[in-house]
Amino acid sequence: MYIPTLNEIFKISKKNYLMLEIKSKFTKKNFLDLISIIKRFKHYSITSFNEKNISNLNKIKKNLNLGLVFSSTTSIKLILQKSKLKYLRLLVLEKKFLTNKKLIKIKKPIYFYTVKDKKVRTKFLGKNLIIENL
Repeated sequence: MYIPTLNEIFKISKKNYLMLEIKSKFTKKNFLDLISIIKRFKHYSITSFNEKNISNLNKIKKNLNLGLVFSSTTSIKLILQKSKLKYLRLLVLEKKFLTNKKLIKIKKPIYFYTVKDKKVRTKFLGKNLIIENL
């Protein structure tokens, strides 16, 4: 199985929007390497479940398109609180939050993961859905 490098992924997706998710804690060197690659691109975002990763990226370079990912067990209260962080440009929530009315208070783009069911995709067509297994 071939796994492309980050540079290759950016070349492939040059005209498309690319959402990168940082899975583990990054070192400063990792962050600097990532920033040197993404600075040439416009259509991307960097997300993580780990708020410290996103905060550290913001400290190294302002004006990055950063987002925080929330699991299905996260409280709405915490999501609303974190949505006010100035360095966050978007939020990524588990699909169970698709029908939550309190999210209207958030003035940032919200993406919902991972939608596999065609009926759900059709029902929530106007929402920012992260789709798997088309």
